[in-house]
Amino acid sequence: MFKACVIGLVGVVSPVLSAQTEQGDRATAHAGSAFDPGEADRDAPEHTRLTGIHLYWDNDGTYVKPFQDSDRHYTNGAKIELTFDPAFSPAWRDRLLPNRWSGGRLAAGVVVGHQIYTPQDITQVNPPADAHPYAGYLYTGGYIQRSDGTRHDHLEFNVGVVGQNSGGEAAQKFIHAAFTDQNKPSGWDNQLTNEVTLNVRYQRSWRTPVWTLTGRNGSPGHSGAIVGDASVLGFDLIPRLGFDLGNVHIRANAEATMRLGFNLPEDFGPGRLLDYRDATALVGDGPRTDWSAYAYARVAGRAVGRDIFLDGNTFSNGSPSTDKEPFVGELTIGLVGRWKCVEAGYALTFLTDRFRAQEVADSFGSITLSLTTDF
Repeated sequence: MFKACVIGLVGVVSPVLSAQTEQGDRATAHAGSAFDPGEADRDAPEHTRLTGIHLYWDNDGTYVKPFQDSDRHYTNGAKIELTFDPAFSPAWRDRLLPNRWSGGRLAAGVVVGHQIYTPQDITQVNPPADAHPYAGYLYTGGYIQRSDGTRHDHLEFNVGVVGQNSGGEAAQKFIHAAFTDQNKPSGWDNQLTNEVTLNVRYQRSWRTPVWTLTGRNGSPGHSGAIVGDASVLGFDLIPRLGFDLGNVHIRANAEATMRLGFNLPEDFGPGRLLDYRDATALVGDGPRTDWSAYAYARVAGRAVGRDIFLDGNTFSNGSPSTDKEPFVGELTIGLVGRWKCVEAGYALTFLTDRFRAQEVADSFGSITLSLTTDF
């Protein structure tokens, strides 16, 4: 599959190679464009396979968010994610996919990520007592997912560190020294102290059928599986509920994503650095076309019980901290495009105030790049 994908990329300049790729894609596609639980069950792998490499970058500066240059609060994030088609034994598959999930798909992933948080004014040596604390966060973890085409479960465990050992101070100072137009970060002596972190996340998503606005024959209003090679304009809705539990975050979330575009993939929405991607989806799910493109809007709300980046260290009474807001809202708008096995996305996220002394609402830009195939 990886060879077929590479040939397909070269095929943009070679009709011969392009034709070979089309044959390979059709040979590896599922029987029917819609998610086929029975097909997924029969395709359970004998060996665990790498299915994707995914890169994420969030930043609140002009390089990712051109309309506004800021350097505060959640100011930078980076993550690499590897996704796998796991070779579970039949006994484990039966446990993870009981009767009501019979024939569903399983997926797994590992992540390594880094985040940086700062006060509003990074030039101050001693920030105000109620300012957003300095903090770096370095973490790694793994997750397992299951899906039956209309619902999706995600269970993730992360271990990491906040404080000087996270490398947040070193990373920000290095980047700001490399670009002369950036302010010098001067208050990192006030960052959170070193603390090992453990967190678990669970999310349940649902997906409506795609409602098509234009079909192969141009007729509007079709709902359900999309079959054929034509470019199809449609939309769907992806609600989600979940929670995080640990010394980094204790919170519950409710959100919904609406997508509108051509040849919508049969997955559970775009991947995000602060969330995850649907690793159960395969290239070729949905309309049998080499490409897809869509815009999306995501609305989310969180009830926050703990946020280490605002509440401070768990076991240190003298840790920098500020009073957090118990409820936070988010709005994300973005674009995602795929050509064969390569996907790229861009998004802007706007947040309500996260802490009571906050003077200016935050926003940040996100760039994602994915290579999804069977290696």
